[in-house]
Amino acid sequence: MTISATTQGLRPGVTTSSNRPATPFEGQMIYETDTDKVLVYNGSAWLYLSTPQTTEIGGAWVTFTPTWTASTTNPVLGNGSISGRYCQINKLVLAEYYLVMGSTTTFGSGIYSFSFPITQVATLGLYNNLGSGVAFDISAANAYVIAANNLNANTSSFSGRFTGAGNGDLTSIAPFTFANTDIITFSIQYQVA
Repeated sequence: MTISATTQGLRPGVTTSSNRPATPFEGQMIYETDTDKVLVYNGSAWLYLSTPQTTEIGGAWVTFTPTWTASTTNPVLGNGSISGRYCQINKLVLAEYYLVMGSTTTFGSGIYSFSFPITQVATLGLYNNLGSGVAFDISAANAYVIAANNLNANTSSFSGRFTGAGNGDLTSIAPFTFANTDIITFSIQYQVA
C-alpha cells in the first residue's frame, strides 16, 4: 500500500468523539468529525493537536490579566489598562503583554516586574533573557527597546530592562518618566514544569 502521492493526502481514522477506538495503539491518529479535531494516542491518553488544554501537543491563545509590580512601591493601574495572552505548547509558553498608562495611574518606584501566566520552571541563571518589547513615550514620540529578564530566582514574575545607550532597569523614570497614554508592550517565551 502506498501512503504518499502528489494528488492525495494521508487520511487518519475518521470517527466521532463518542466512537474513538476502544483499544488504541501508541501513535494512532484519528480525526473527530463532531469536534473537527485531530488526536494522537500517546500510549495512555488521546492528545488534541490544537485546543486550549495543557495536556495537548499544541495550544490556543488564552487571555489573562498580568500583575504589574515594582520592587520598592507598587504602581496602581487606576484607569490605565493591562492585558495579556499566552499559548502553551507542551512545556513552552509564549506570552504577550500590553500596558497602557492612564490619567490616574500611579507609577510606584523601583524595578518593574510582571507576572507569568503560568509559573516558570527554575531558570539556568540570573539575567536569563525571556524576550523583548518596546516602551513608548507617546508625548515625545520616542520608542525604547526593552528586554524581559529574570533578575532573581523568582519563577512567578520577571523584570524589565531597557537597552541601548545607558542600559538599566525599567522603572517609573527609566528609560523615561512614564505618564498618561505611555505604553509598555513585549513578548516572552519560557519553560514550565
